[in-house]
This record gives sequence, C-alpha cells and structure tokens, in this order.
Amino acid sequence: MRLHLLLLAFALGLTSELIGQEPSGLCFRAGPKARCTSYLALDFGIGVRTSAPPDEEPYFLSGNIGWMLNVSQRVAIGVSGFALAFGDNDPYADTEWFFPNLVGGLDGRARYWLSSAFALEADVGFAFVGDKSPAPTVQIQADYQGWVGAFVRYTRLQTSYYWQSSTQFENDLSVGIQVHSWPALFGQVLATLLGLNNIVGYSS
Repeated sequence: MRLHLLLLAFALGLTSELIGQEPSGLCFRAGPKARCTSYLALDFGIGVRTSAPPDEEPYFLSGNIGWMLNVSQRVAIGVSGFALAFGDNDPYADTEWFFPNLVGGLDGRARYWLSSAFALEADVGFAFVGDKSPAPTVQIQADYQGWVGAFVRYTRLQTSYYWQSSTQFENDLSVGIQVHSWPALFGQVLATLLGLNNIVGYSS
C-alpha cells in the first residue's frame, strides 16, 4: 500500500510538471520565485570546443546537477557539479565512439529572470583536469521555460605538467545547446549507462 502511495505521489508530481501546475516549494523544473522557492539545476547538452587540440574531438557532452534558491523575484543563486565528456582522435582507441575523456568540476551559479519564461545565468567555478591545477571556468547560459537553452563556457587550462620548469596555459572556449529538467535527467542517465557499457566492453 505504501509503495502504491509513493508511485501515486510521483505520478501526480510528474503530471503537475507537465501541465505547469508546480508546487511553490522545490521544483524539478527551473522557475522564478512566483512558481518555485527553489529548484533542481539539471542540464544536459552537447557542445563544440573552438580551440580543441588536434588529438581530441571538438565535440563533447556536458551535464550538471545542482540546486538553486530564488532569493528574490528576479534573482536565484546556487551550486552545481558538472561533468564534461570529450572524445579523441586516437585510431587505436576502442573507446573512440563514446567520449573517453572525462572532466569534472564545481560551479557557483547566479541567475537573473528576465521574465517568467526567459533567464540569463552566470556560472563561475573550477574544472579538475587530471593531475594539473584546478582550471578556473566561467559559463554564461540562456534559458527558455526551464526546458531548453544555450551556453558559452570559457576555461583557463594548464597545458604544462608538474615536472616542467614553467607553467603554461591555454584559453579554451566552447559553445553548445542543452536541455533541462526531465529531458536532462534522461540524457544524463542514458549517457552514464552507455559510458559504463563502454568501459565494461573495453575491459573485457
């Protein structure tokens, strides 16, 4: 009986999400304070690096999971963790088809609601790339209705290694499109399952 009630509550929550009748507390889809006190920041997208090295594919997948609080009718702040999955051009890599290079990081996020449908957001944080120093990164994104959006991300990457006498950096700029909420969660789960399947297949 308890399981049935939980399933019913989940179904009602999904239905309210789809028809736009969300509660005023925690929302699964981003919305201004008039609709949500806070909301989950779920993003999933595909982007292209404008300065990718020759040994790496320019395309990548991006995913974010976080939480945002509407501190006023126009402003929301929060934090999120992100992952960027890059491919490479190694002809001998069995994992070439599914973005074998993974980068993670943390962002502080600030959003400004232009209207109930449109929002602009600035995210500032650090990306953790192998054994190199954390790379400062800034992302600007535009959002429509909490469903779709576009982003531009800049990252200051360290290209030298710890045994080198001088520290060298490069500027990495990327652009992309993304979805949010339920579609983003579906994309993140699907990408994770494909990645795990790829790892298992490679190790066997």
